[in-house]
Amino acid sequence: MRILAYLYPMQKKQILITQALTDAGVELARQFQEDGWYVFGLDTHDNYVYHCDRFLIFDFERFATDAAYRVKMSAVLDELIKRLDALVFQFEPFRPLSSTPLELDEWQSAFSVYLTTPFLLAKLFAERLKKEQGSVFALIDRSPAKKTTPALASNPIREALQSLTLSFAEDWAPHIRANVLTYERPDEQPAKPSFEELSQLARFLTSGKTQISGKVF
Repeated sequence: MRILAYLYPMQKKQILITQALTDAGVELARQFQEDGWYVFGLDTHDNYVYHCDRFLIFDFERFATDAAYRVKMSAVLDELIKRLDALVFQFEPFRPLSSTPLELDEWQSAFSVYLTTPFLLAKLFAERLKKEQGSVFALIDRSPAKKTTPALASNPIREALQSLTLSFAEDWAPHIRANVLTYERPDEQPAKPSFEELSQLARFLTSGKTQISGKVF
């Protein structure tokens, strides 16, 4: 079945998940794959343990800041993904800061990864999403900030990604639905059921059984 999916992906609904190796990304990919979707995944490294039909190593910061890299990877994605029914962005508090207070380069890096690149990817795939009456999601970790990732580093990015996603819902209606799915980590390692429920909600919102858009869950 995996070989047939590779040869004939256009026969399946297709989803692109960024940061596909996070706990939430892995569970989302698993459930959509079980539902018969063709899953594309992007992340900065490969651990060879994921539920994606196609996986690409992808530098989210360079895509926003390096024009040559953006042109190259846009061409790769454009050729690879001919149909798109759902596009997923994620925010988890980024790597521990190297300094306190927050430095300008760290601020710019975070916004490149979590705001500029989502905007550019949505723009790249907008027409394909419109054709399929597709969906855009932002999965946002709203866990309290830690000392290594203070509120100044994470809160503005959370709010900006949420605002961007809701703006897609407003500007691209009724052709594309966009929603924000939030969660919190109760401990260092969150219980898996929280991601199962999150993924089930995403599946419902892409099922064709609802036209909900512009909501925060």
